[in-house]
Order: sequence, then structure tokens, then C-alpha cells
Amino acid sequence: MFDYVNPVLPIVKFLRQQLAAEVSGGARIVGGMFGGDERGPALSVKLAGGATDVPNPYSRIQLLARASVDYEAMALVIKASNALVRDFDKIQDLRVITVRIETRPIDTRDGDTQLPESWCYIIIEHLEA
Repeated sequence: MFDYVNPVLPIVKFLRQQLAAEVSGGARIVGGMFGGDERGPALSVKLAGGATDVPNPYSRIQLLARASVDYEAMALVIKASNALVRDFDKIQDLRVITVRIETRPIDTRDGDTQLPESWCYIIIEHLEA
């Protein structure tokens, strides 16, 4: 039996490394919710549920991007989800078994800022779920 580990911080650290070009270009990657004045480009990594009482415990992660134009938000979500699926074995401080994209990215608009957003859910099976 393993102690529970919130996967958000290890994922944020991983994405900051994997998406270094986006980060150096001005994109912020945060754990949890955006600040009220966030204009983007930015990516939020949030815990959105999961299950512990199943044969393969997992965490559901929401990736939410905000940008000034819709295609930038969509591109940021796609890059982040592809990096997680492709290189999950490089996530530190989390023993990941597998990662899969649960939903394709969905475009939307933030209700407060009216800025374009894109989001998707990722399933991460890890020993500490």
C-alpha cells in the first residue's frame, strides 16, 4: 500500500520542463485555478477526481489553457496532453503506470474575462492514487 500523493505538483513541474519553449515564450503553468486577472497564455493543471477502490487506481486531471486567441489555447492543451502521454515515465515524485487522454480538447470561453479557453481531461494511473 502506498500513501496518497496529489499528482498536481509533479505534473506542473514536468510540464514546465517539457514545455520549456512555451514557458520561456511567456506561457505560465500553474497548479489549481488561474488568478482572476489571468490573460494568458497560461495552462492550469487541476485535480478533477479519480478512483482509489478500483483494480487500477487513477487520478483525473483537467488541463485548462487560456490565451488571447482560441487556436493558441487549443495548441497549449494539445502540447501538454501529448507530452504527458508520450513521456509520462519522466514525471518525478509520482510512480506513473500509464496516462491516457479521456476527452479530446474542447474550446470554450471564460465567463469573467471572455477570453478563449480550451480544456481536456487526462487519466493518470499511478501507485499513489
